[in-house]
Amino acid sequence: MSGNLRFEDLKTKVADGSIDTVLACLVDMQGRLMGKRFHAANFVEHGWRETHCCNYLLTVDMEMTTVQGYASSSWQTGYGDYVLKPDLATLRRIPWLEGTALVLGDTLDHHGNEVPHSPRAILKKQVARADAMGFDAMMATELEFYLFENSYADLRDQGVVVIVVALVVVIDFVIVVAGGTTTTNVIGEVVSSSSWREGEEGKRTLGLDLKHDKKFAVDLS
Repeated sequence: MSGNLRFEDLKTKVADGSIDTVLACLVDMQGRLMGKRFHAANFVEHGWRETHCCNYLLTVDMEMTTVQGYASSSWQTGYGDYVLKPDLATLRRIPWLEGTALVLGDTLDHHGNEVPHSPRAILKKQVARADAMGFDAMMATELEFYLFENSYADLRDQGVVVIVVALVVVIDFVIVVAGGTTTTNVIGEVVSSSSWREGEEGKRTLGLDLKHDKKFAVDLS
């Protein structure tokens, strides 16, 4: 993922107060961002060099339960740390958190070697192989999701027993419903970055396809 913010520009924005937080992240086995939330002033002074994270982050499931049986980390071997080394080429502002920048990092062991089973290491290896064969690796992502009229707080307080969905019919490729005001209003600014949006198979399901780009730099800004 290529960035849209130079490190020198980040320093300027930290100094003028327009950026106060930097997220230094790895990608876990579920494709989620994991890492640390830095006070931006600390990041530009120290954190940009490296930080650390528990090695259990590459062995947990969707519920963040430590799954046993891995050689890399377990209760038997003890849970240690990985080095998370920010790749400043991925530094970028993010639109969903005010005053916040994001940087992805390489996951390293304590000898400075990249952890081979980390998703970022696997992806970089595959991109390099494609480049060597004369191919340009490109990607896009399709998001499938449900829209609820309830807020998260309402669902929590009601015990997730009264769920009001925004759509109640199958709308797979149906233009009239999928392009209506409900989906457009909720998706908001993200829609402007999409190639198309549509209903999906199954009642109440929506899909959003983002524009493809080279080197996995999907633009959500």
